[in-house]
Amino acid sequence: MYANNKFLSKKKIALVTVSNALTQSPPINLLCLSTILESEGYSTDIFDLHVSPTKKIELFTGIQSRKYIWVGFTSITPSIPLIKEYIDKIRQIDSRIPILLGGIHASSLPEQSLREFEVDAVCIGDGESASVAFTHKILQNETDYWAIPGIAALDKEGNYHFSEKMASSRRRKPLPRPNWEKIDIKDYQKCPLQYIRRRKIIAPIIIAKGCPNKCTFCAVPAFSGRKLLHRDPIDIVDEIEYLVKKKHVEEIQIFDDNFNCNLSYAKRVLREWIKRNINIVWKAPVGFWIHSYDEEWFSLLVQTGCYQVGFGIESGSPEILKNVNKSIKLEKISSILQMYRNYKISTFGFFILGLPGENKKTIAQTIRFACSLPLNHIHVSLLTPYPGSPIFHQALKQGLPMPGWEAYNHYHEAQNFRFCEVSIKELRRAMQSFYLRFYSYPRHAFNLINDIRHSGLRPFLSLTRKIFSL
Repeated sequence: MYANNKFLSKKKIALVTVSNALTQSPPINLLCLSTILESEGYSTDIFDLHVSPTKKIELFTGIQSRKYIWVGFTSITPSIPLIKEYIDKIRQIDSRIPILLGGIHASSLPEQSLREFEVDAVCIGDGESASVAFTHKILQNETDYWAIPGIAALDKEGNYHFSEKMASSRRRKPLPRPNWEKIDIKDYQKCPLQYIRRRKIIAPIIIAKGCPNKCTFCAVPAFSGRKLLHRDPIDIVDEIEYLVKKKHVEEIQIFDDNFNCNLSYAKRVLREWIKRNINIVWKAPVGFWIHSYDEEWFSLLVQTGCYQVGFGIESGSPEILKNVNKSIKLEKISSILQMYRNYKISTFGFFILGLPGENKKTIAQTIRFACSLPLNHIHVSLLTPYPGSPIFHQALKQGLPMPGWEAYNHYHEAQNFRFCEVSIKELRRAMQSFYLRFYSYPRHAFNLINDIRHSGLRPFLSLTRKIFSL
């Protein structure tokens, strides 16, 4: 058996991520996994083949020389075609090496993923404890991976095994601190998330996992649960201080979209930040919960160097928001955004076209609404129901043909799964018109030019070409 080979004494694990996104961001989930595995005495190598594609040679060589006891891939839907290519190549090199597939895509479609890829197991949801148990199984020469809570696998006869009861019995824990020693942060500075920056060296952090919201277009709760699990504020600020002092980071990006959902907790983090007198700037590119704030909140944002936050507004139509369970009060948004503007904090609004019930009237309503708001920037996408989202499973129940994974990209081209009367062509034109109309306003154009001056022209040109070539 594979587990009897002499190389097992090295106990080394390869963790791999691939992507075709325009932006670059450190694989925090794999860095967290590395922290847990190394705390158990195993050694890990991180292969980010998006920012360092030539490292695939090192990965393949390591597999050929049996340097690794198993290989792990993290999966998001747009990357599935690329992941399949790499898994197929690894199987050509060594058909026996165990491969574990995790991430939001595999968690959402575990049996399909097992049958689609030549992998030994799929990790569903949290992977920290499951990856350690998976390693133990390999070292003990056991292949009943489905006996691990949170792991799905096929037996030798091709039968699918997964225990919901075992998986739900797992004790969920907050994310560990990422193992930042495994990557060079400078590799991720060419094109940060959302393109806008104030400083040269940027690093992301994640505060919590889970999402209590019930938006039907979102797959996050299916992957990480609805209960928010927060890290200790001391640990968070320790990480920020480490990144500043040891990695020379000048800007932090908080990747959570629920950071201020529990306002008292968020303020504890920022108070500790101020206490340490950490002199950097930061932004929240994924988003804040717009209805959670008070006067002290704004003061803490300013004192810690916050310069930009995002908000998921999605639509200017109350009916559309109701259709997707988006709990947001449109009539209050303008005044709340104005408060951020009063504190000189830039705001970014996220909108989705093509949501259930969308028509030309609601699209026009959304564009008018967005242009009336005191926003600095917008991000517009077209609805593509991702695996794990309620709307994805609704589409399957309605008998809509599932798109090929190549149809899913980071710019959300709505393909087969449509829930409105507007055609794909019309939706794409509407998205382009949305951008053109918003940035035709002098104040918005000035904001854009100012941010290009700080951030560099190349990322914005890449995004513009992508949007207007659809």
